[in-house]
Amino acid sequence: MQDRRKYIRFNIEGSVILKSEDGKCTIRADLVDINLTGIAVYAEEKLNADTNVSLELTSKLWEESTVGKGRVKYVQERKRNNNVIFRIGIEFIDIEKKAIQYIINRIQEDICAKARKAR
Repeated sequence: MQDRRKYIRFNIEGSVILKSEDGKCTIRADLVDINLTGIAVYAEEKLNADTNVSLELTSKLWEESTVGKGRVKYVQERKRNNNVIFRIGIEFIDIEKKAIQYIINRIQEDICAKARKAR
């Protein structure tokens, strides 16, 4: 199957707080990957596709949380350690692109540094 993505996804460690637009649901999730257009997370709770959310990203790669808005594009049920979790893909709707680019640049710098050490 051909990959239709426009941007490379980068693995990232961190967390995200997702709040549904109606305010009825708040979910804490683990970041899985990131690119310029969105993120993927693992969560113990499910959100429905096409749900608009506010989000707050936190990682060791940068000092401040990054906040914005997104839309749930897909939800996939997975098993982890005999528990059901959900992989949720979120497309950014409104987020500071400079902050996302900074995060991606830091990830790429770390990848290059590890490659140099491995030589």
